Amino acid sequence: MDSTSAAQFLDYFDNLPRSQDEFFRQLWRKGKLWFDDAETGHDEIDLKTAQLLCETLVTQRSLLVVLPDHAPQRVPLLFATALITYALDHIQADIEHSVIYFGDSAAIKAYLSKTYIGGEKLSDIFKQAYIGKNTTQAFTLPPFGKLPHLVFSCSPLEPEALINKVRPQWVFLDCGDGANSNWINRVVDFCFKRKIQLLACSQNLLSQCVEHWSKMGWGVFYWNMPSESSTQPSNNTHIIPVVLESETASIYSEKYRNVYHLLCESTKLANGRFQQDSTNILWRYLRGLESLPVPFDFFEAEVKQFWGIRSISMLRNVASQFLKALGNSKIAGYLRDAQQELETVYQNQQTCVNPLWIGLQHLCIDPPARDEANIMVFQNAAYKQLFALALLAKENISEIELAEMKVWLSSVKQLAQWQLIKERCQWLEEECVGLPEGLDDFQVPWHPILVGLPMKRHYCHYSFLLQSPKVEILTFPHQFSALQYHLQAWKELFDQTTNASLLTLKSFLNFEAKVTFPNKRSLSIGSEKHLAIEKISEESTKKLKALIKLRPRTEEFALLMNDEDQENQSDFPVESVSDNEAKADFDTRTIAVEEALHISFVEGQDVMLHLHDTVQVISPRSHGKITDIRSARSLKPNDKILFINGQRRQSLYDLIISRVHAHPTFTLHLNLIQRWKDELIASYKKSDLSVDDLLSKMQKKGSKLETTIAIKYWLSGEVMCPLDTDDLQRVADLLGMTFTKQYHKQIANAASRLRGIHRGLARKLNSWLERGGALNDESEMIELIDPELGLSFKDFYDALMILTVQSVDVKKGLFLTSDFGQLKKRG
Repeated sequence: MDSTSAAQFLDYFDNLPRSQDEFFRQLWRKGKLWFDDAETGHDEIDLKTAQLLCETLVTQRSLLVVLPDHAPQRVPLLFATALITYALDHIQADIEHSVIYFGDSAAIKAYLSKTYIGGEKLSDIFKQAYIGKNTTQAFTLPPFGKLPHLVFSCSPLEPEALINKVRPQWVFLDCGDGANSNWINRVVDFCFKRKIQLLACSQNLLSQCVEHWSKMGWGVFYWNMPSESSTQPSNNTHIIPVVLESETASIYSEKYRNVYHLLCESTKLANGRFQQDSTNILWRYLRGLESLPVPFDFFEAEVKQFWGIRSISMLRNVASQFLKALGNSKIAGYLRDAQQELETVYQNQQTCVNPLWIGLQHLCIDPPARDEANIMVFQNAAYKQLFALALLAKENISEIELAEMKVWLSSVKQLAQWQLIKERCQWLEEECVGLPEGLDDFQVPWHPILVGLPMKRHYCHYSFLLQSPKVEILTFPHQFSALQYHLQAWKELFDQTTNASLLTLKSFLNFEAKVTFPNKRSLSIGSEKHLAIEKISEESTKKLKALIKLRPRTEEFALLMNDEDQENQSDFPVESVSDNEAKADFDTRTIAVEEALHISFVEGQDVMLHLHDTVQVISPRSHGKITDIRSARSLKPNDKILFINGQRRQSLYDLIISRVHAHPTFTLHLNLIQRWKDELIASYKKSDLSVDDLLSKMQKKGSKLETTIAIKYWLSGEVMCPLDTDDLQRVADLLGMTFTKQYHKQIANAASRLRGIHRGLARKLNSWLERGGALNDESEMIELIDPELGLSFKDFYDALMILTVQSVDVKKGLFLTSDFGQLKKRG
């Protein structure tokens, strides 16, 4: 057939041999398998995917399914079906067998507890175990019975050792959005090498783990079509590159282009830590200038208020320090030439108008799609907030006034949160509390405008952009070729989904009929349009066209080497900060230092820390052991510390968020907290109040605050929410914060919920330490911290390490602080 309807296409799945089994009919057709959640049921995509996974399992193949959305029932129902299929096939066999479930979030436990087979919870039928990172500890599964054991592991540090220990018959891998793909790729590589059957699901077409899987040659099935709950009004996404056009933009682009090539050569030559750091700091200097979204003077004055981004002047000075210490060599010559090119741009930025700032102003005041929701999407939350403040300071335009012109500001991560909330609201058919007013009208298409060139390792976040029918991407002229490289990679990925999916389906059915994928989502790339922000001459136009004839693969290589994580600031603020911790935080915001602590551990690992960093030292007490926050400089040999691996900021709050981020409820919680923080900063800047004035007025309204310290922490984003919930309403009244005033109760409840999980985790942590870090009392370890999510201490245990100090040395030289806090194996 030349064309296939959606119904005809889905009918092919019913021909899969395993779909004819009576057990499958009982589970799905007669409703024996069900998901107890008022928000969701299940749809045809759930059924057809379950059929496909069952066939994959019994034929002993490996398969990755890319799901069409984030509907919470999909993964638990699919896993339950595969687990039951396997259990029934082997219920008569006298074997010891187990299955590992790897996931990137502990939220799956909440969903499995809502998954029923008949009247029994899946979590009650199968014996379960939770294994952390320490796979060398004494570990035995309970006695084997007729059913396989289910072993859970969340974002494991050493997945290979865990698989070796459990020796599963097959592995289920929940990749989620694939934002943290390192451990996921290691699981795939190890299973491929050991020929272990692997069933996997991902919710993100652009995830690097999907790309990695495809390279292994295993089967992939893409549900690249809208589901019943999809918020996508169109099956096609049209991307339009927008290139800044002005004399100044052309001059800057020529300089940036030259620097790109010089740094590419330097990256190839860099040998050893110091040369690599010298190259990296020039990359960061370049990206700082290139991505500047506001006037230079405003940025330099305000940047100190934001975690995770650096002053351009500071980057320039640190680059000079490194080059001065580098001496004379071939790589030093390349780097000094790059520095000289950037110096011209640096000096011009102080006297000339920033082209990106002018272009963004134009797009806000005269948006490209007046009948759509124009969303300016910045690469990180700090740039978004800086731009909002600059608009307020320079043009007296607030975000509320922008919304009246159908323009909203967002970061890439915040847009992803909005999309998830939008999906959830459509499932529930209720008011979207977590969305800005105006974006909750589902009849109005979203029109995102991405500010700046995409970064490859952030692809998983950009996939949320592509859920809109039209997307624009704003770049400088020199970035156009690299942008084309990214867009072509996305288009090829969308195009290949059809052939890959049909090939997978045909391999099971062995049919020859010509089948087309119905209503598939596609990606098209439009011709670039130029955003003229100055009147340019014909000669400048010719120069501009010549300028953009670059080598895309060379630039792409450069970008890969320069994926500076400008979002290393937490989107989720810490709960409380002591004076000492605040000082340490301030000191460690420097880019480079001349002295650093090098700590070696008996366990064979090393870490570099700032001289002012604090660590959690395990101290003996009469009733056991607890952690004390101490300066890292005070460490001595044989001291034991509690280390949270994989986190630069040793925060239990950050650990909690890494485990619950995939749960829709927490998406809403985090968005509410972020919205109040953004509104507070913008409203305070718009007011003419000092911090002292605000404190005085708060006290007159009944606030128990005694000093300005708490308010300063609110404004810096270092506190999640006022402990006195009435302070939320008080500050909203004083500063005219409409969102906070309307939703102050929900914001306070969200903060309270997260504090509750934190307190529960802290109590379990102390209990664990009192027993010397042993997991002897299994019942206490599985006692729930949060009943809704089914969270227990074991869900966090795999990220906690007790390390014994072997030596502490102060190293002299130049060190980039971005490398600090990363645990590395010695040798």
